[in-house]
Amino acid sequence: PLTSLTVLPVCIKENYPPAAPLLYPRDHLRPSKPNTLVCQASGFYPAPVNFTWTRDRLTISSSSVSQAFPQSDGTYTQFSTIELLQPEEGQVYSCSLEHPALKQPATRLWMSNYT
Repeated sequence: PLTSLTVLPVCIKENYPPAAPLLYPRDHLRPSKPNTLVCQASGFYPAPVNFTWTRDRLTISSSSVSQAFPQSDGTYTQFSTIELLQPEEGQVYSCSLEHPALKQPATRLWMSNYT
């Protein structure tokens, strides 16, 4: 017997907060070698989220932000990146997400470490 599957679009009417952000270097970290730090937000609705970056508690204004990519469950994923031109060991970076479903920003810290 032949069966068929009907796929219905997901309709979300509530605000869904993003999961805790993921924060990671794009490439293996090497002393004084340029790299890119990636912050990933996922599982949120509606789009977009706002990203804020810091290095050693100072705001970084030169970041790139992707479009929000729709997921099969009706939520979105979005990325932001910063370039690490001269990363030094022990520097602390943070990525914070703001979204209407969050009462306060969701923040993830990352420390450059070459060991």
